[in-house]
Amino acid sequence: MDIFRTTHREKEVNREIEDIVGKSFSLMDRIRMGGVGSARMVIHSVSQNLNSLLPEGDELPKGNLELRPEGIIVLFNKGLETYSWPIPFYHLSIFKTDKLSIHAQGNFVKFLKPDSLNKKFVQKVLEVKQRYESAFPRI
Repeated sequence: MDIFRTTHREKEVNREIEDIVGKSFSLMDRIRMGGVGSARMVIHSVSQNLNSLLPEGDELPKGNLELRPEGIIVLFNKGLETYSWPIPFYHLSIFKTDKLSIHAQGNFVKFLKPDSLNKKFVQKVLEVKQRYESAFPRI
C-alpha cells in the first residue's frame, strides 16, 4: 500500500501516482465525463494502517475521491497536510451499504452514506472500472 503526502506537488510523487492509476484525464475528457472528482464526504472509519493519517480531536475526518484512467485516488487531510492513496482498479473493491466502503490491499476507508451527487460519481467509477476490466480478458 502506497500513501503519498501530496500537500505540495512533487514531480517524483506525481510520477509514482501516475504509474499506479494513470495520468489525470484531459480537460476535454473531464468535461465529457461530467467531472472526475467526488464532493467531500465524512469518513466513518478506516483500517488501522490509515488511522494515524486522520485528524484528532473534534475535527471531522473528511475525504474525497478522484477518478483516474486506471484507478482512483482516495484523498484525505490531516490539518494542513493532504494525503493520497492511489488504488488501481485491479485492487479496488467498492461496497455500498449504509456506508460507502472502499477496500484495497487489505485496507479500507468507510464514508458515511454519500449524497445523490456522490452516488452518481460512485456509479461513474464503477462504469469506468468495468470498461477497464473488460479490456483484460480473464483466464
